[in-house]
Amino acid sequence: MGALQRIASAWSALTRANGNGKSQPPSSGAGSGYIGGPAYTDAFGMHPAPSPWKLIEAYKSLIYACVAINEQAVVRIPFRLYADSSKPGGKPRSFCEPRPAARSMHQHLRTLPYLRTLSPDVEDVTEVGNHPLLDALDKPDPTGQYFDKHQLFSLIVRYCDVVGVAYLWPDGPKGMPPRYLWPLYSQYVFPIRRADSVLLEGYQYFAEQIPFDQLLRFRTKTSLKDPYGAGYSPTYAAIEYARLEDQFVSIQDHLLSAGPRPSIVFSPKDPSMAPGEPERQRFEIDLDRKLSRAGAGRHLVTNGAWDVTPISYSPQDLAGLQISEYDRERIGNCFGVPPPYLTGDTNLANMQAADQFHARNAVEPRCHMIASVFTRLAKMFDPRLFFAFDPACPEDEEKAARIVDMNLKNGRITINQANEESPYEPVAWGDEPWISGTLVQPSMATEKHEQGMESAKAGAEALKAKAENPQAEDQPPKQDQETSRRIARVLRLVEARMGEK
Repeated sequence: MGALQRIASAWSALTRANGNGKSQPPSSGAGSGYIGGPAYTDAFGMHPAPSPWKLIEAYKSLIYACVAINEQAVVRIPFRLYADSSKPGGKPRSFCEPRPAARSMHQHLRTLPYLRTLSPDVEDVTEVGNHPLLDALDKPDPTGQYFDKHQLFSLIVRYCDVVGVAYLWPDGPKGMPPRYLWPLYSQYVFPIRRADSVLLEGYQYFAEQIPFDQLLRFRTKTSLKDPYGAGYSPTYAAIEYARLEDQFVSIQDHLLSAGPRPSIVFSPKDPSMAPGEPERQRFEIDLDRKLSRAGAGRHLVTNGAWDVTPISYSPQDLAGLQISEYDRERIGNCFGVPPPYLTGDTNLANMQAADQFHARNAVEPRCHMIASVFTRLAKMFDPRLFFAFDPACPEDEEKAARIVDMNLKNGRITINQANEESPYEPVAWGDEPWISGTLVQPSMATEKHEQGMESAKAGAEALKAKAENPQAEDQPPKQDQETSRRIARVLRLVEARMGEK
């Protein structure tokens, strides 16, 4: 930082206070280091905190597997842009390709922690299908040959899980939505703090200084040592288990490749009458030719006198395998990856429970983190806009169908309301609820009651007419003929509606 920048920073610190006191937290003297977790990762203080590029070097083996599981789960979930028309600006225009949000999706959006002011009316929430922000996500670089949206989200999740923080540099005309989103090397981005506060003034990225408000910063876990700057990654938390696993694999590789490990030794029967060198070489060639590779297990007949000594090694590898299983479970816990994902000893019930655990404890927090950062970017240009992922937890379709069926039979919802959450089209008679226990709509019940009253009235009049004129018994009155036609018409209407149902 140059002298002029220091003078400007000091002047802004002097003029930043308001009538209620200081508008920023006091300086802690923590500096601008990258340490987001413990200063030493082991109990004896022998292993200092890993630097960001050291964490990148740990991106292998079990760390790679756990990061890949989280990253693939996040990029599979659809990412959508929405607009809240209750905010200033009203409903989006037609060129934004607005689509009404489903009622179940609106309920999901109402539960998101970063959408506290979302309208409670589902009619106010629409999905936006065309917007410059969506174009920047689909094509983050000018050529479109380096990244796409899935690769961009993959980088964000992997950098957050390994380094603890990810950065995007929006690029475009000032005051307008960005045209491009450039990912930065997170291991080479270092925070620059203000002179009198723990707040960040900017970032040092190689030889360039970038203002704080010009980068999008993603952090899965905020560091307890430096909540304003650093992030605390799962790789940082699991680095000792990763080192132990690496040491075990390296030792096994050294034992199997660097040193001799014979499995059998042939020695002369009589040491005083050892075979000559030509005979020894011939016997060794016969062994390799007849008993190696596909010839293993065949018999060998020799005219020499040899002692055969098989060599066995102590089963110390079994203890190493137990340590490896322990490391695998601890590393998976740090990343929110359930044990059934990393072992073959499981069943369908365990995998279904593991899917729910992983979706709620690993996938949803990362989705909320990504969507909240992009929402802050969108609201800088339009207060109506916000981003959200679809629900991460898979929905139990059978359970949902039973709930819809109960609501229909109880008259709580109508057929058309149920069809809003399904691929079925609305029907003309579907805006009325069914009466509980009868599966008859109110209009049908009223019409049926009126028809019964008319029939009863007509029957009473017919009996009265018959009593007054007994001779007219063979000729039905004109009123009875009209009643019969009405009954037939009503029966046809009822049959048609029951056929539609």
